[in-house]
Amino acid sequence: EAERLWPTPSPRSLGFSNRLAQVTGQLPTGLAHYTGMLRGIVQEQPGLDRRGSQEPYPPMTHNRTATCTWQDLDVQIAQAQPALQALRQLMEDPPPGMGYDIRERLGEASIPNFVSDRRGAQALHAAAMNDLHKGNLAGVLENLTALSGFVRVYADDPTLVNFMIRVAITGLSVDVCWDALQANGWTEAQLAALQQTCQTDQLLLARMSRSMEGERATRLYDLAWFRSHSYKAWVGRYEEILQSFGMQNQPGTAGSVRYWRQNVFHPLWSFAWADQEELFFLQTIQGQLAVLREAAKQSSWQTLDQQLTAHYKNYRPPTAAWRFYTSLPMLDRFSEVIGGSGAAPASYPYAIFSKAWSNTMKNLTLHQMVIAAVALKRYELRHGQLPQSLAALAPEFLTEEPHDFMDGQPLRYRLNSDGSFILYSVGEDGRDDGGNPLPAVSDKNQQNQSPWAERDWVWP
Repeated sequence: EAERLWPTPSPRSLGFSNRLAQVTGQLPTGLAHYTGMLRGIVQEQPGLDRRGSQEPYPPMTHNRTATCTWQDLDVQIAQAQPALQALRQLMEDPPPGMGYDIRERLGEASIPNFVSDRRGAQALHAAAMNDLHKGNLAGVLENLTALSGFVRVYADDPTLVNFMIRVAITGLSVDVCWDALQANGWTEAQLAALQQTCQTDQLLLARMSRSMEGERATRLYDLAWFRSHSYKAWVGRYEEILQSFGMQNQPGTAGSVRYWRQNVFHPLWSFAWADQEELFFLQTIQGQLAVLREAAKQSSWQTLDQQLTAHYKNYRPPTAAWRFYTSLPMLDRFSEVIGGSGAAPASYPYAIFSKAWSNTMKNLTLHQMVIAAVALKRYELRHGQLPQSLAALAPEFLTEEPHDFMDGQPLRYRLNSDGSFILYSVGEDGRDDGGNPLPAVSDKNQQNQSPWAERDWVWP
């Protein structure tokens, strides 16, 4: 049940949440033109990238105007310093849980507000990019350390939205770290501190199944509420929420279908079949949970994807499926909005989150590449040359070889004859193309797309 998954609310957690909202509310409005828009990696051509912080103008994903300049960003960051300093202090010891009672949240059919997390992390990312532009590596390290704290914020809260935000923040950290590690002037002490801030990967990996357990617990509560209330009350409960997302005219909310459900089917279902539907849901979702729990051991997206695909393909509707709603009216449509990928066969009735798990494995892999790149730079500073293999980094700089979460193997590494190196992951297709940095498909529209959309994900 939900009470066994969600941390007990505490005054510390509540105080932290309130303080975080207060601090992010103090960020200057002009900074919003940059936060969430800046890029540390700028594509020159497919397979070749430049440092975003060294561009003539701040590189942005979209909406850049003539007023968006490095000078203006520096002014905005200067105005934001009191709030940024408060964020850095908050991130020194973030609480594991949020300050709310899960039963109250479920009873109100509301989800926690994570806007402050997003705004705070994006502000620190912008501050780090500004420091990189000015060559202030000490400031970069300070902001990256605070940014990594956001990955630990509310770590024990099993809300899926919270989990996805923390995965996205890991991606923000990778973006600015790529730019930062191309800069000269790092000391080994600074790099060691940066490496220490990055040791958060396994925390996310172990939380995938926990998030799915959270989804299961909330659905059990919803099933119990649905059977104990009228169909009319259920529609009224979710209609306003869906309309706020621009979703009108949901199936089953009007006309003859609603009349039939409201006056005949729903009372009969509540009395005779609701328990059986709950049991069928639990039996079906258990397969997903087993796969996700195993994923924490296998650490391979390829294996996880194959097992999830097999689970969806093997789904069989229950006997006399007409007795069940299976897809809860309105609510399951909302699940798609907040993270369902739609990648399962049409016959699979429950919300799936393969996109969330794919992004998790991807960002964890890129994060491992950051850790490896930092360790390589430290090795070179101490020994005057790069190592022959990643294995040589342990135990002096790493406890174990960096991991490729796409195929479950160590990251690939090659020392070139000119003294440079290639570090890479096999990428989303799981195939080792020898460190080929080009996209799998030649496309004129590849320009300015994600730098991690290639055959292999290559560093640098």
